Amino acid sequence: MEIESLIKSGQNVNQSFNGITPIQHAIKLRKSKIVKLLIENNADLLIYDRHNVSPLSHILTKFKESTALSIIKSLPDIHIADIYDRNTALHYTARSNYAKCIDYLISKGASPNALNRQGQSTIFFAAKSGACQIIGLLVNSGADINLRDKIDKQQWSPVFYAISRSHVDCVAENITQNADVNLIDDAGSTPICYAMQIADDRIVRVLLD
Repeated sequence: MEIESLIKSGQNVNQSFNGITPIQHAIKLRKSKIVKLLIENNADLLIYDRHNVSPLSHILTKFKESTALSIIKSLPDIHIADIYDRNTALHYTARSNYAKCIDYLISKGASPNALNRQGQSTIFFAAKSGACQIIGLLVNSGADINLRDKIDKQQWSPVFYAISRSHVDCVAENITQNADVNLIDDAGSTPICYAMQIADDRIVRVLLD
């Protein structure tokens, strides 16, 4: 294949054209085999596109889980993190609800408590995206369910984010995994107070059960 020959011939795989690198273009076209080949030939996964999104994020968003798993298995370093946000592959797999990818990354030593620039671990991404089954998986792998972040100094734990997005099942799963429902954020609110502020009766009932 001509593209494979070019990549293997020592071409600069990070040279951009019109602001797009080869791996960004391959991801856009959903060419998973080319993406893997580029990674194996030192493509830079930390070069952001014009929308300030990294290839690492796109891989774990645009591809189905089975394909994403095959791609991350080619990563030279599973601890790789975005330059600005410091999100890891584990953060993005939680956001995408990719349990098999999470199992693989953790089996290779990825930490479920690795923090991004906002002080959020993987479990925050699961809570925000509504990935309920991922919450239990992460807790069983050692994730701290009561960790507080540092966004706007509000000191929220994952359950606050599940409430803010009206993810009722995720709120229930947080409680099942022993989330502290009496935590007080910097505004003086507990989870139930916050649920009442946003008038979400469904979540109030879950918190009171």
